[in-house]
Amino acid sequence: MVLAFVMTFIATRSARFGYLDLVALTALFGYYRNEITPFLSKRSFIVVSLLVALFLGWAAYNQSVTIERRGLAAAVKDMKHDNQPGIYPDEAVKAMVRMGLTGRVFHLSAWGGHLLYHLFPDCKVFSDGRGNFTMRERDLMVAAHRPWERAQRLDELYAEYPFDIVIFPPPMFPLKDWDYSKWILVYTGPDAEVFLRNHPENKENIQRLAGYWRMMGLQFADTLEMQRAVRHMMAVKMIPDDLDEQARLQIEGESPEQQAKGWAQLGITRFEAGLWETASRPLSKALALNVRNDTTALYLVWSLTLQGKQIEARQAIWDFFIKKEVQAKTNQGPLNASGHGVFELLANRLGITQ
Repeated sequence: MVLAFVMTFIATRSARFGYLDLVALTALFGYYRNEITPFLSKRSFIVVSLLVALFLGWAAYNQSVTIERRGLAAAVKDMKHDNQPGIYPDEAVKAMVRMGLTGRVFHLSAWGGHLLYHLFPDCKVFSDGRGNFTMRERDLMVAAHRPWERAQRLDELYAEYPFDIVIFPPPMFPLKDWDYSKWILVYTGPDAEVFLRNHPENKENIQRLAGYWRMMGLQFADTLEMQRAVRHMMAVKMIPDDLDEQARLQIEGESPEQQAKGWAQLGITRFEAGLWETASRPLSKALALNVRNDTTALYLVWSLTLQGKQIEARQAIWDFFIKKEVQAKTNQGPLNASGHGVFELLANRLGITQ
């Protein structure tokens, strides 16, 4: 009886769980079947059952529509609007549709329902948010949601549950670098990054992607050149003009600290947009003003590493992190937890253990 009451209460609080009304009634019938059976053929029992069903339906409607959504008219009107702007990767999904990508998608777990709604039947999602997967699938999915382990965990996931497309918030790979023999960047933006698995079984998607760019008037020698072009094209849209203007005003300031902050902002903005080739110069100018800033120095080391300039990157670590005279200065931009994680990965890649 208590369980049936709890299920009925839950059903009245959300239309999503309306089916629990039937579960509750079934449970009650099973428990009191001997007492209820003699009344099944009586009209009064049918009327009472109908009234109970109508009451439960009204209670669910009243809670979900009248109270939570301010009435049916308002609820219908709200369906036209995005009630959670910025939560889901709308632009990335539009890009996937334009490119004609199909197949199995691995994704941020919270995006499953959204992706299913917009991409089905061309794409199948790993999970739609209801948690309907095995313990093994759950463990692999959770592990792949850890950015610092993602590259390795995605390989493990692919070995057991092959997928064609991956979509995650940026950056999908913490160092903004990946194995080009395994991954093809097809979209990058503030909402998400989308990659294709570079595998013969995914050749149709790769061909569709190349065809899309040909239709746009662009041809590439290989997927590596294509990814560089995608990164640069998206970068133009990701650099706000007002930030550049603020940075230039700071560069014109009187104090070295203010000037360094302006140069650093120019460099970091370009780096975050994916233009690490052009980020190095303003970052170097910021550090040349003799103002210690570990965050600026990290971005310089990072940008040099991504350009394949390992010697310059190692020298930058020595000049701006290790030297005693640098460590003696007040740090204007200490690293946060993520910064320390990135620095450790970069140092390991560059062969620096100190």
